[in-house]
Amino acid sequence: MYELELDNGVIVDTYEEVILAHDLLITKNINDIDYNSIEKDNKYYDCYYRALKLIKVSAKSRKELYLKLGSLDYENSDINRALDQLEKQGYLNDMAYANSYVNLKIMTTCYGPGKIRRELEQKGIAQSVIEKVMLQYTRQIQREKIDKIVNKQIRANHNKSNALLKRKIGNDLVMQGFYREDINSAIDNSNFSDDKLIMQKEYEKIKNRLSKKYSGQELEYKIREKMAQKGFYM
Repeated sequence: MYELELDNGVIVDTYEEVILAHDLLITKNINDIDYNSIEKDNKYYDCYYRALKLIKVSAKSRKELYLKLGSLDYENSDINRALDQLEKQGYLNDMAYANSYVNLKIMTTCYGPGKIRRELEQKGIAQSVIEKVMLQYTRQIQREKIDKIVNKQIRANHNKSNALLKRKIGNDLVMQGFYREDINSAIDNSNFSDDKLIMQKEYEKIKNRLSKKYSGQELEYKIREKMAQKGFYM
């Protein structure tokens, strides 16, 4: 930025673009109209350079950047003008942003296509753009990711019945945005171990814990209640 000293001694911070646009390299008298125009341009370039700084720190969609600048009290007209300019210069590109975003989520998360789509929509990405960038998340990749999640949860299970575990896995994957058809297929084709041993271990563990407080029929009722919560019905 540059400092512009007015005749009354007031120092105004301004930008190179404003100096060139108003021929301020040459000493000249600035009337009220000139000053108002300079001030207006200053506000715009302040918005523009703030936007540029924000997207250099971390990539953003146009909507995200618009909302951030709005929270900083810039005028809507200045915000839209700045964003239009950044798009023309290639600094702001929803297609490139969305493409990188999808790739990152595929590589680093357990998100399904539905969840990624919802997040892109929240970021203001156009549906036509979403359709294009989501092509990289093929059904094959989705199924491989589902299989990995299902097998991991099977290995980690130590206290749930197969029926309860399948419901939990299914619900978790739906919440993550995967398709129910692919989820059911993965569960049906996975090897779930015999849960009789788990049932016996859970029964003994629950019985030992509850027998310190209950006895007789009340104990049996409490045991059945706890076992049912884990998907085991006696």
